[in-house]
Amino acid sequence: MKMKRGNKALLIISVIIILGLVCLGLFGGKLSPNEEAEIIKEKLVPLNTVEVGNGFEDLKVFKDIFKDKQIIALGGATYGTKEFFQIKHRMLEFLVEEMGYRTFAMDVDFGRTELINNYILNGEGNAENVVRQTKINGGYSWSTVESLELIEWMRKYNEDSNHKEKIKFYGIQVTNAEDSSNFVIDYLRDIDEDLYKKFDGELDEVRGRPVRNIPTSELRREQEKVEILINIFNENKEKLVKSTSEEKYEEASKYLQTILKSIELAIYSGPEHNIKEALNMEGKLLADNIKWILDCESKNGNDKIVLWSGNQHISNISKDYKTMGYNLKEMYKDKYYSLALEFHQGSFGAYPINSSGVGSEYEIYNIEEGNPQLFSNIFNLTEISNSFIDFKSSSQDKDVKKILSSSILMHNIIFYNGYEEDYYMKLKPIDTFDGLIFIRDTNAISKLK
Repeated sequence: MKMKRGNKALLIISVIIILGLVCLGLFGGKLSPNEEAEIIKEKLVPLNTVEVGNGFEDLKVFKDIFKDKQIIALGGATYGTKEFFQIKHRMLEFLVEEMGYRTFAMDVDFGRTELINNYILNGEGNAENVVRQTKINGGYSWSTVESLELIEWMRKYNEDSNHKEKIKFYGIQVTNAEDSSNFVIDYLRDIDEDLYKKFDGELDEVRGRPVRNIPTSELRREQEKVEILINIFNENKEKLVKSTSEEKYEEASKYLQTILKSIELAIYSGPEHNIKEALNMEGKLLADNIKWILDCESKNGNDKIVLWSGNQHISNISKDYKTMGYNLKEMYKDKYYSLALEFHQGSFGAYPINSSGVGSEYEIYNIEEGNPQLFSNIFNLTEISNSFIDFKSSSQDKDVKKILSSSILMHNIIFYNGYEEDYYMKLKPIDTFDGLIFIRDTNAISKLK
């Protein structure tokens, strides 16, 4: 029986369509979230817990991944998530006890360095006062139970006589000149009365109020004054070193430079410049601070550092500006490892923001059900509550590489207006970070009473 010409043509077209659909599914069709989850699941390292005191068996995988790294940067999708604080604390303990890290830097003002070191190294003051006087990322309160537990552990580690090499703390932010000014004044107070009086008077303006609240015209005058003070300080180096030490002089000099940088950043954050210029400057200043810390500590045999910040700060690239992580990646190449932290659903703390500005009281927010459009949904569908993935090694698998090379959405919460979708950042994971820790369900940090 002969097939009619029209039917034959229809059959050929149907076969072509079917073959096309098959090929599309096999060679480039978009995978479903469940299919992506099955692929990613094969590369995940389950984490038993976020809490300290549970050994390091599940963290042993990091020994090989971090073995040649100089900077381990721990990020976070928010600054107010309990589990992020806990897992970063646990990671710090692991890196100190299992991998010999002794230098710890955090996204707090550089001027707080002495306050915190005086406690964790010498036992001066008490832990609660330290955390109450410290802010994260230029404004976020550090007055939390989780911060207190971290500081207390560092002190406990350092006071153990069996630990010959002590943990040292550094702040990296330059948003506040007050603490740095006080350090310089205190340094000069007992060794040179004339310099003490001069610096005490000249630094009065930046000691009395946040630099961001000073008008640009005044900031420029303060900038000129501090530049003159730096020259005077350098001219008196020999005398100052003789009265104290090379190390103390260099430390005071760095605090003086930090005052200048905080003024410059405040100027760039003012009306004469756009936000991109300010963020570019901040990213460069933060990276320069990390380099200075490493250069100083390397003289004492500590050539590795653990860095605690937010996801955007530590990111290797950003479409908007050159982040701290971008600058560190440029300087240290593969010796820099950026480890992002992401969640799917749960509560977190943040300062509220609206058209009137940023609120002064920390509030608790809740995302009851994770958005299926987010990158976190892939991890959620694996049914592994807490996990880690290393992007470089996992991307040896072409299917995983395809997922990690696609544009996705991740949380990026600093302040919060109640609308989750306003706090997503679009990125390609494999280009932006070196690895990721996923925590499915989260709770807000616990404020000290």
